[in-house]
Amino acid sequence: MFGIPNVCAGCCGCRLGYEPPILGMAAAESLFGTHAGTFRAILYVSVWVLIWGTAASLVDLVLLERDVYGPGSFGQLFTFASYGVAAVVLATRFAARFLKHMD
Repeated sequence: MFGIPNVCAGCCGCRLGYEPPILGMAAAESLFGTHAGTFRAILYVSVWVLIWGTAASLVDLVLLERDVYGPGSFGQLFTFASYGVAAVVLATRFAARFLKHMD
C-alpha cells in the first residue's frame, strides 16, 4: 500500500514486516507516487494560508488594541483582505521556486 516496502527494520522486534516511511518530500514521493506534485502544491498553499492568517492576525491585534477600528468593522475586513491579496501575489511570485518538477 502506498509504495512502502514490506520489509521490517528490526528496530522493535514486532515482526510485522513494516518499515516506517522516511519523513519529508521523499516520503511524499514514495507515499503518493505520481501525485507527489499535487501533495507539494497543497502543502505550498497551506503554508501560505498560515502565513496570511498569522500576519493579518498580528496586525489586526495591534490595530484593535490601539482602537484604530472595532471588531467586525470594515477596517478589520480591509486588513484581512489586503493581507490576503498580498499573500496571493507573493505566493504566485515564489511558486516557480517551490513547485518545480520533482526529479
